[in-house]
Amino acid sequence: MKKSLISIAVSAAVAFPAFASADVTVSGDARWRMHSVETKFGSFTDVVEASGNSRVRVKIDAKGDGYFMHMRVNNDNGTFDSSGSTYKGDYGWVGVELGPVTLEGGRLNDNWGNRLFSWDFNWDGIQASMNAGPVDLALWRATNTEGGAYDKKGYYTTLPTKDADDITLGLDITGKAGMGGYGIRIQQSSIGKGATGSSISGTAIDAFYRGQVGPGMILAEVNQESGDYYKDVDGDSPQAYYLHWIQNLGKFYYQVAVAGTSNYFTADSHFGPFSTIGTSQDTAVMNFGGMKSLNIVGLFGGMQIMPMTTLQLGLGSMQAKAAKGLKTGSGTAVDLQLKHKVSKSAGLYLTYGTVHMDDKVFGVKYDATAIGAGTNIKF
Repeated sequence: MKKSLISIAVSAAVAFPAFASADVTVSGDARWRMHSVETKFGSFTDVVEASGNSRVRVKIDAKGDGYFMHMRVNNDNGTFDSSGSTYKGDYGWVGVELGPVTLEGGRLNDNWGNRLFSWDFNWDGIQASMNAGPVDLALWRATNTEGGAYDKKGYYTTLPTKDADDITLGLDITGKAGMGGYGIRIQQSSIGKGATGSSISGTAIDAFYRGQVGPGMILAEVNQESGDYYKDVDGDSPQAYYLHWIQNLGKFYYQVAVAGTSNYFTADSHFGPFSTIGTSQDTAVMNFGGMKSLNIVGLFGGMQIMPMTTLQLGLGSMQAKAAKGLKTGSGTAVDLQLKHKVSKSAGLYLTYGTVHMDDKVFGVKYDATAIGAGTNIKF
């Protein structure tokens, strides 16, 4: 027994200096939410889905002499049923400082722009970043799909003779402008065709601005994609734009937003102008885009109805075309959100939202109604 204790003490004494040399912080977030969503397609279907779910995420961040590490572990039980919890690692990567260059590798976490293109997206690869005067530069390489082994000499008929990896190379340029910040992302993606011949490739460019302008806040982002890698089923290039103005007026605030997509561009699931749009929300019935064309104008007004409690009303008008050859129809969105801050790190919310599209968009009228409630905390 004494020998075991001595061994543990010696091991701890050896390991302790390495642990103490790093500044380690543990934080995270947790949520519980429930919802009821009803969708109708004309007189054909009337579907109701009601459920609840919860999630706890723990982040560990470490920083030492010339290095750092970030990771996040997720305990997600999906829905309230007998399936139990699912444990997974969302991201985890290391970084080392090599003079003016920071080199990072692993499963990195990406939060880009105003959520239109990429947000809370985890990707496998490597990144080199540095400051270049007024701008920050990041050059990165992501492996989207590993194509496996290939035979350069063609001896094995079971293996392709060319690599079939799905790879993206990117350059991010970010900086400050006025009372805000901007970013430009240029990325080139390609897939090797393996045994079938030549590869396909394409380019995506995304630019954003976020900052204070006069009495308000502006969010703006544009995206353009081209090449065989990105083109839609009609051979057209996806595009998207987003412009959002926010201004406070005492206890009141208002927002005006316009956004649009074409050629089946689908926004990131965290892009949620309404509680019914953006599937990172359990009350959402769709992500923004995913059609031949979709344009929306949103007006939002909110006020503090009591200390720590706000009420927001959102109204949206849409023009949508589901596919090439179909007519352009119209739609509306109505959104009501009640939020209460229990403390600086905890809050409750209630939401009610509807989406309606006339029979020109899908051939029949589409109606959806979603009700949600939940709580969020950070620790």
